[in-house]
Order: sequence, then C-alpha cells, then structure tokens
Amino acid sequence: MKNLFYLLLLCSCAIMAQEQKYIFLDSLTAHYQVKHYTLRPHSFYEGKVIEMYNVFNQGVFFGYNYLTLISVLPDMNNANSWVEVSKEEVEKAVVKIEEVRRSNKNKFLNSFSLVKKEDDKYYKARCCLVEVFQLMDYSSKVHLNDSNIINTKQDFVTYAELKKELSKGKHISKYAQPMEDKESFLDSCFESIYLSGTEKRGKDTVYLFWTFTAWNNRSGLEAYHRGIDRFAYIEGKGIVAGSYDFLFDTQSPRHSHNSESTIKKEVGRELLWAEELKKEWAEKEKAKK
Repeated sequence: MKNLFYLLLLCSCAIMAQEQKYIFLDSLTAHYQVKHYTLRPHSFYEGKVIEMYNVFNQGVFFGYNYLTLISVLPDMNNANSWVEVSKEEVEKAVVKIEEVRRSNKNKFLNSFSLVKKEDDKYYKARCCLVEVFQLMDYSSKVHLNDSNIINTKQDFVTYAELKKELSKGKHISKYAQPMEDKESFLDSCFESIYLSGTEKRGKDTVYLFWTFTAWNNRSGLEAYHRGIDRFAYIEGKGIVAGSYDFLFDTQSPRHSHNSESTIKKEVGRELLWAEELKKEWAEKEKAKK
C-alpha cells in the first residue's frame, strides 16, 4: 500500500510537470499594464517575500476589464523563490495571458508559472498562484453571479453580517460555518467576494475586500482555492495588499476544527501591504509636515 501511494504521487507529479505552462514576464510588460509589488510576510517568515504582479487586460466581448493577479509565493524550503529554467523549455510551453482567462477556473497553483529573464538566463517561479478577477462597478441591486468579481460599488458587508443572514436560512448550519469548521463545505452558489469598507491612504481610495469560501479539510498550499483571501484594491494600481491566510495556516490539514481564538487570529490578521506604496505614502506624509 505504501509503495502504491508513492507510485501515485510520482505519477501525479509527472503529469503536473507535463502540463505546466509558462507566462513570460517580458511579454506581459510589453503588451499590458503591469503593476508589481512586494509584500513582506510576518516576522516568523523573516527573509521571505511575496511578489505580486497585477496584469490589466480587457475581455474580447463587452469590454469587461480583467485583472490577472500573479503571486510568486515564498518557498519555505529554499532561500530563492526563483529557479533557473532552459530557454527551450520556456519556448515550447509559453502561453498568452488570455489562455489563463479562458480556462474554466479562476485560480491556479503551479499550472502556470511566471518566467523572468535576467541577462541571458531564464528563471521560473518555484511556487506560483494565478488568480483571474473581473473588475466591475455596479450597485448591489445588480446581481453578479461569479465568485471572482471585484465590484467597487457593492454595499459594505462584513463577515459577521453575512453569518447572521446565512443563519436565517436552511443551507448552512450554525454549528458548521464554512469559514470556521474545516469539516464543513459550501455550495459554490454562495462563494463571492465582499466589500467590507473603504479607507483613504494619501490621495488613494482603498477598497477592502474579503473572500467567502469554504476552508474545507485543507491547510497550506492544499487550500490554494482560498486565493489571496482578504485584500485591498486601488483603481489603477490593482491589488496592493493581501492576507494569503491559507499560506500561513499551519493547522493539521485533515479533520481539524478551528477554535474560536484561532479563528479570530486568522481572520483578524493584518493585511500585508505593498512595500513600494508604504514608502510612497510615508514620503507624502513626511512632505506635508
């Protein structure tokens, strides 16, 4: 049985390697507006960084604006988040960003890997999370039926408010909340991105969003379906902060209940803000004095 497990694991890894495709950074910057930010995780991940690439592009139909967020996540086992790859390997598997958007998913872990060129060498991200969002600005009177929509004009809704409303129905038990009990599940029709509020940073209006999705029986990279989770968005600058809660969730991946104190710590953790904008805002504040 043990040998069979290792065989299946090797086969799955081989299939993943065969199917991996590459997104070339130079091509993105040449054809699209790209905003690059660096996040520094909490102190216990000292020396690790998350690199975010916001890629703005329009849909073919109806002019929908899309934001593809490419996150180069830290590799906990390696000091460098990038590893060298041959030019030939990149060229035979490189794809355009539209191929990502046309897929029937909106979150991918290591299916698409970002590649950058430095001098004459190519490097791919060791761990790459790709998320596709649609940018919209409709009031809550307009019902939008997808789980990847960043809607800046929807009404403010907090998790506590949503939980209260859901408890009035029959689909979700108050004893098994999808974001509090890892053994609970959530029908996809409930999954959505909610706007919890706005704030001012310098002259920028920051929109604060959070993702409603089931945590399920997964932790760490297994739970990548949660994506960036909670995040901050600025029009024209893209996603400028995020929590990546799944990445820092170190609980047992199977049959583990979260205690109330753990939930408060998880959901209450501060966002990781773009270092570039923190510096920009600090300089503007200093100039005022």
